[in-house]
Amino acid sequence: MTSICLIIGDPVSHSLSPRMHNAAYRAVGLESAFVYGAARVTTAQLPDAIAAIRTLGIRGVSVTMPHKEAVITHLDSIDPSAEELGAVNTIVNERGVLTGYNTDWYGIAKPLAQAIGADFWRGCADAPSTEPLNALILGAGGAARAAAFALRSLNIPFSVTARTDDRARDVAIRFGGSTLSWDARDTASANIVINTTPIGMQSKETTPEAAQDERYSPQSPLPHRQWHPRNIAFETIYAPPETPFIVAARAGGASVILGGQMLLWQGVRQFELFTEREAPIESMRGSVEKR
Repeated sequence: MTSICLIIGDPVSHSLSPRMHNAAYRAVGLESAFVYGAARVTTAQLPDAIAAIRTLGIRGVSVTMPHKEAVITHLDSIDPSAEELGAVNTIVNERGVLTGYNTDWYGIAKPLAQAIGADFWRGCADAPSTEPLNALILGAGGAARAAAFALRSLNIPFSVTARTDDRARDVAIRFGGSTLSWDARDTASANIVINTTPIGMQSKETTPEAAQDERYSPQSPLPHRQWHPRNIAFETIYAPPETPFIVAARAGGASVILGGQMLLWQGVRQFELFTEREAPIESMRGSVEKR
């Protein structure tokens, strides 16, 4: 019997998750045991979709916008990290019992820890340093909460900035950070900057409305930032592969982490939860990087 996994959201046609997970199944010889698809589910359809997951015995579900918060009330239990984050991006079905997890924070923590490498402990209180690590999170939505959770897990102090001060303050208070006004964001001294805003994402729309949408602006959310070689720029957008934020950071000599890395590592944890097998990371990486 083949176990079905899929991603639900609205929209989902752009998602690389089916390609990534199916590549992983082939790499470990599970292509006959698992298949991964995509289903567009509107907000109104969410209750019926969750009921179908139970009825059809769908093994695992990746949850994307706009359902990561709303789905929680339809589940039987959620893991502690998902509860604290207030968002679920992964559902595992064990004989009709649906448990929610959040792997988004891991998708940020893992590549960031790798980028920092041996210098990671510079940011800890018991390790003397002339340049402690500190981070700035751009945005205050679900990805910002995942970034704050990841930074806290890595013992890296952080500030949050967003157009809406109250939302930035909520993220900072929840995870132990501070806030910075949006107008001052370019002058922040943080050596790690994580963009969780949608500014710079790729649009497949050609309507006049899309042309005026700031999310599709060909500009970095830090248009006047002075980047340096000891900076790290982390992007959570993976389409396009190199956003204006990343292009500007790379031009200044900063280290960059592309949005595809977050997609990869959150998917690695999902694969392990769905299959209870070790993930074939390089096969998954190759599927993400192949555009």
